[in-house]
Amino acid sequence: MPLMVVSADEFEKEVKTINNEIKEYSKVIDIKRGRPEGSKDIPIEVKKDIATEYHTTDKTALEISKETGLPYRNVRNYIVGTDCGGERYQEGNKELKNHIVELKKGLSEDARNRLKIALNEITPERIAGAKIRDVSAIARDMAAIARDMEEGSKAPMFNNQVVIYRPQVKDEDEFETITVNE
Repeated sequence: MPLMVVSADEFEKEVKTINNEIKEYSKVIDIKRGRPEGSKDIPIEVKKDIATEYHTTDKTALEISKETGLPYRNVRNYIVGTDCGGERYQEGNKELKNHIVELKKGLSEDARNRLKIALNEITPERIAGAKIRDVSAIARDMAAIARDMEEGSKAPMFNNQVVIYRPQVKDEDEFETITVNE
C-alpha cells in the first residue's frame, strides 16, 4: 500500500490483509522464559551474576542491591553462596557455591600470573641500583603476598600486644635541688 492518508475502515482492512498474509508464512511459538508461573524465586543465573559482579568489581552489596532492586539481605546471601537465611543458610545452594569457588579460583590464578610477571621484573640489577629503604619495602610486600597466597593462611591472625609499664624509682640525687633563702 502506498503512503497516503486513509480512513480508519481502509486502514483496518489493510491490517487484516497483512495479518492474513503473515499467518500463511509464519507460526507464533510461545517461548517460556523467566520464572515459572506463580514462582517468586530468583533464577540461578541472576544469583550467579550478582555473585560474579560482587567478586569481580569494587561494588558493595548495598550498591548491587540498589541497582538490581533486590533486598540487601538476599544480595548478601547470594554473594556467599546461599539462597536464604535460616536453616538452609549453612547448607547453601551447591550450584551457586560451586560457581563462586570456580570464580575465585580463576581470580586467584590471574593474581598469581600477574605476581609472577611482577617478580620477573624485579631483577638483581634493579635492586642493586635501588635505595635500601625501597629494597626493604619490596621484600616486605613480597613476603606479605607470599603469606597471603599460602593455603594454610586462612586462619585469622591477631596482633594483640600487651604493654606493661613499670614504675621508675628515682633517687633524691636525680632531682634538682633549690636552696631557698629566708
